Amino acid sequence: MKIEYDVIVVGNGLVGAAMVNSLAGLGLKVALCQQAPVTMQTTIDWRPLSLHYASVQVLKTLSIW
Repeated sequence: MKIEYDVIVVGNGLVGAAMVNSLAGLGLKVALCQQAPVTMQTTIDWRPLSLHYASVQVLKTLSIW
């Protein structure tokens, strides 16, 4: 079985997820791939995330924020 995509995004972090959301919203067939296997996280990661004002505006435009 052959599966075709318009775009393949490697990396499921904040930027990759925002990119996939944006491209899919344009009607493109998008695949999101992770380079390393995802492992079950057994502890909570309490590291804070700091975003620049412009980054928040981009996320708001994509209806993610």
